[in-house]
Amino acid sequence: MLRANKQAQIVRLPWTLTGMLTGRYALQSGKRIFGARWKGEWYRWAEQTQRTEPVPLLASIHRSHPTLSEE
Repeated sequence: MLRANKQAQIVRLPWTLTGMLTGRYALQSGKRIFGARWKGEWYRWAEQTQRTEPVPLLASIHRSHPTLSEE
């Protein structure tokens, strides 16, 4: 659930080995950072796609990223 002010945003996390494997981008609402992580490729795709249509943040990657679902 989003906060009442709806100021959720995707932030880039500091470099860590775990972050490099799971992804360096996460959803932040207030001071809380959620557990879902995305890699840079997904973030660039989502940022570009979001300009024309909504992008589901917490859906399965195979449903939300068409180029990765073909693999």
